Amino acid sequence: MITQTQVLKALAHVYDPEFTLDIVTLNMVKDVRIRGKRVEVDLVLTTPFCPLAPMITLKVEHALKGALPQVEEVHTTILQEKWEPPAILGAMEIIYPEFVHVTEPPATV
Repeated sequence: MITQTQVLKALAHVYDPEFTLDIVTLNMVKDVRIRGKRVEVDLVLTTPFCPLAPMITLKVEHALKGALPQVEEVHTTILQEKWEPPAILGAMEIIYPEFVHVTEPPATV
């Protein structure tokens, strides 16, 4: 029987190419459903309409089938939700200013 823990452990080997961190650490995995030998994964991307979505989806499938031979089918859904970066990334205003409230700089005299 496939467990949620096994799935998340396998997905921890799938890295987002932009951040070079795994998709579990990056809070990209929103839901995992196990239906017999089928695993369904809901992901949110770090950037809307990311051109690397097909590659990440393929990596999810390879990671799950490679780590868990009992998995026969993988279905990945890319959700159209705003990504919530984890605290591990630190100051997001440097990387993604649209994720934080940015105020106007003071006027120069």
